[in-house]
Amino acid sequence: MEYIVYFILTFLIVYAISYFLLVRKKDKYDASKVPVEVEYMIKKYRLDVGKMDYKKFLNAISLLGSLDMSIAVIFIFPIENIFLQLLVGFLILIPLILISFHFLGKYYVKKGFVKDERKRKRNRK
Repeated sequence: MEYIVYFILTFLIVYAISYFLLVRKKDKYDASKVPVEVEYMIKKYRLDVGKMDYKKFLNAISLLGSLDMSIAVIFIFPIENIFLQLLVGFLILIPLILISFHFLGKYYVKKGFVKDERKRKRNRK
């Protein structure tokens, strides 16, 4: 029961912070003020921000980040040593973030929010 409380509290705190810092302020895409997570997703999966609702995209990234951190906290909670907690947390968090962003990227690609490939092929010829 204690783990569930830590999971929920961590999720709510991290999501609230990311919501107020990232999601609430942004309504439109500004290439000069893009968070690192958004830039990674756009470049890796060739997403077209003009085709999607940018605020929903930021919200999805914030939810995933909060979920990932909450899962990592649950795994490192039983460890007593602070340095070992940091090491295990880092080793868990990086693959967890990459896996969750992969699924989110594939979701947006499947929804059709990718840049037009025909234009890229015409420009290569």
